[in-house]
Amino acid sequence: MIHGITNILNIIDLLSDDLKKECSIICGESSIEAVGKYHTNFKGENLSSRITFMTSSTFRGIDIKEQFHLISVANHLRPHTLLSTTNLTQIAGRCRHKCKIYSETIIYNTKGSKEIDLDDYQRALLEDAQSTIELVNNLNKKRNIKIVSLDKMRESLIDNTAVKIGEKFIPITRKNIYGEFVISYLNIDALTEIKYLET
Repeated sequence: MIHGITNILNIIDLLSDDLKKECSIICGESSIEAVGKYHTNFKGENLSSRITFMTSSTFRGIDIKEQFHLISVANHLRPHTLLSTTNLTQIAGRCRHKCKIYSETIIYNTKGSKEIDLDDYQRALLEDAQSTIELVNNLNKKRNIKIVSLDKMRESLIDNTAVKIGEKFIPITRKNIYGEFVISYLNIDALTEIKYLET
């Protein structure tokens, strides 16, 4: 299980021509064009080739009846590749053969041994989100005239109250269905989970 089409294609590129012929990639629809000739779908109950790569979007809900060697890869520099112990258990559990998988290898790297208190981290995110919401709400108070620059400032505050993960910015505030700015608890929980996986 390797997350990221680019990483998979880089690995295949390192193989001999004979081994390349034995590779296939099972991926989500949005990546089919990128994988080109290596694309395959999961058919029946067996893997489609001797070396089958799968992205995270494809392993859920499939049952593989044959035994296989499982290699899972996670890179802390690419947060979308991080796997929780629950994910790793689910991936290995896709093997429905009575003798289970032949072997399981997990390849990963870490940032180091820096200790982070996850409760403090989550609390800081919640406080930052709440501070931003209060600031935005103060900009909205007692305005008898519409000042475009204040509207832009308010939108900019909300848009820029985010945590950078890899190349993406994950917002910690959002607009609810009533147009009110509120804390994005789901994103804050996800950021805390990512921080946990990074340590």
